[in-house]
Amino acid sequence: MKKIITLKSIALVMLLATAFVANAQNEPRTFGRFTLTPNKNGVVNCASTEYNLMRQEKNPKIAKEAQFESWVSKKLNERKFQKSGNTVLTIPVVVHVIYYGSDNIGSGENLSMEQIESQIEVLNEDFRKLTGTNGDDQTGYGVDTMIQFCLAKLDPDNNPTNGVTRDQTTTEKYTSMGDIDILKTFTIWDPEKYLNLWTVAMGGGINDLLGYAQFPDYDIPGLQEPGQNSDYETDGVVINYRNFGSKEKIPSANLAAPYNLGRTATHEIGHYLGLRHIWGDATNCMGTDYCADTPKQNDKSQGCPEDGTETCPDDQPDLFQDYMDYTDDGCMSVFTQDQANRMRVILENAPRRASLVANAITACSGLVGTKDMQLLQGMKVYPNPAQNVLNITVDNGDLPDSYVIYNSIGQLVANAKISTEANLTIDTSAYSNGMYFIKIDKGNESKTIKFIKN
Repeated sequence: MKKIITLKSIALVMLLATAFVANAQNEPRTFGRFTLTPNKNGVVNCASTEYNLMRQEKNPKIAKEAQFESWVSKKLNERKFQKSGNTVLTIPVVVHVIYYGSDNIGSGENLSMEQIESQIEVLNEDFRKLTGTNGDDQTGYGVDTMIQFCLAKLDPDNNPTNGVTRDQTTTEKYTSMGDIDILKTFTIWDPEKYLNLWTVAMGGGINDLLGYAQFPDYDIPGLQEPGQNSDYETDGVVINYRNFGSKEKIPSANLAAPYNLGRTATHEIGHYLGLRHIWGDATNCMGTDYCADTPKQNDKSQGCPEDGTETCPDDQPDLFQDYMDYTDDGCMSVFTQDQANRMRVILENAPRRASLVANAITACSGLVGTKDMQLLQGMKVYPNPAQNVLNITVDNGDLPDSYVIYNSIGQLVANAKISTEANLTIDTSAYSNGMYFIKIDKGNESKTIKFIKN
């Protein structure tokens, strides 16, 4: 069923207010209180750094850079890598197409299936360094990361899907991070099982922004459940709809050059898997991306620099071909070995990243193979929104084992073992109004359902 998303209706449920600014195109380029600097083309390549600084300000449990890098370094030291021979890790993807106007698929922001599939093709070419593609880099730095992507074939309820959702909105342009974060909470699939990608029309303070990603978190001692130290309901990657997919593969696609070959998603998913900008977000050759095999750079690159360009004295030529730089799409072709190792460590250890690979076995094949998954497929909660009581429904009287409930910032609200049908009725009268997640367990399987208390 198609949903129509309005900021007004979201505000009524979430008790949040948003304002659409009529002269949004004339606003300064900002992400919250952080200024976004356009490049020579008037485009802001990425706002991931600013987005994650804002997350840290809102939620003190989110790790600061030094904490996170200490954890990553420890995990890298524990893990012995080989240049080849690692198991291929597959990530299931859902693309949330947010569109204003026409319901016709392929019109405006309502991207065609072919254009979406072209983006997945580019991701696999880039991450797998496929022969004969732009990812088949000739610099000597590039490697096959042994990471690949699939459009999901099963949705969170284990129903067949093509890996794409389409939601019509009454908002012509999304003008702030806050508006998009609210949009995410109403459309997200379980981020422990799917990489969520959103394609959105942006305006106002984020006009001509290509995209941004939510950086991974790590397990803080004392927090046992994934999600307690992070923003569960916003996790994923946001891409401007004019920069999603490949003009080379789909010539009819309405994409904005020179960022029209799908490399914005490659760059942002690099952030989602723990990579930093290659120049380390600092000038004067003082920054670091924590990867020893990427040469130092004085600053971000633009356009397509000449081979041999060297901006840091006594160092190697700039690796402007790296996906984590700001060059044009046609110039990007490199993930280095250290970058690949770093992403794999994140996929093996970070909350919600490690579980992606496990879910790929079913989500990418479309096969449901266990009794537990058949049970969870029919499990629902009602009423939603809830006021005083939330009920769990099950098929055939086959009870789940237990449940836990988290609020919207990941704090544990309730948990219980389920031994009788009486345990399927939950008293929510004392809950504050807002969004919650109930995670229901049966055997080795779990299902997370979002519900609203009002």
